[in-house]
Amino acid sequence: MSVWLGFAIYAIGLLGYNGTLRRLGVSPYLAWITAMLVQILILYGFAMTGWLTLGIQVVTYLGVGLAGLWLVMSFFRKAQLRFEGIHLFDFWMIGLGIVTGHTLWQSPLVHYDNFSHWAVMVKFMVFTGRLPGASDHLISFTSYPPATALFITQFVHWVGFSDGAMLVAQFILIWGAAYALFAGLRDRSRALTNCDDCGTRRNFCLSEATNFAVRPRGYFCLSLTTS
Repeated sequence: MSVWLGFAIYAIGLLGYNGTLRRLGVSPYLAWITAMLVQILILYGFAMTGWLTLGIQVVTYLGVGLAGLWLVMSFFRKAQLRFEGIHLFDFWMIGLGIVTGHTLWQSPLVHYDNFSHWAVMVKFMVFTGRLPGASDHLISFTSYPPATALFITQFVHWVGFSDGAMLVAQFILIWGAAYALFAGLRDRSRALTNCDDCGTRRNFCLSEATNFAVRPRGYFCLSLTTS
């Protein structure tokens, strides 16, 4: 499967969950991150029963089905979403998101904290199709929940495993959370304030996703995820 085809399937699935949540009354600014969290919770249930790979396909194709359903319903003018308007920060989020995603796709993953938190676990789940257990000595940080790792595993399942793909997946999760912060804006017509907020959040997300401070043990993790 090509990268673009896999990304299209994943994106349409995410749109399906987003549209469903919005029709259930979730704010459009909270719907993206909520859609990601709903998928993570369902994936965790599949992973706990040993059906992670099947779960990724079921969860994603369910989202694709929901997207198709809402598209057909909209065509017949049923269950349509209210238009929220387009604001300047929407263009900032889309434009900066594309530029940052393109940069991350070509970037190596070399920060120890990023590896220790999810990257080694992602590789394990991608190539074994299950969560690591107590007998798998590769994963020693057992106090961390696998939520981020599950989300990234779902993404790379469709677009292919690479450092850049994992970074982009992490950035999508962070970007969705950053977009939710705009739900608190009282006056969305104040373009200057919105752009300042968006720029600040973009810089924060970029620094979180591309923190290249290398620590000694990072070389060990790097060999695990690229070998």
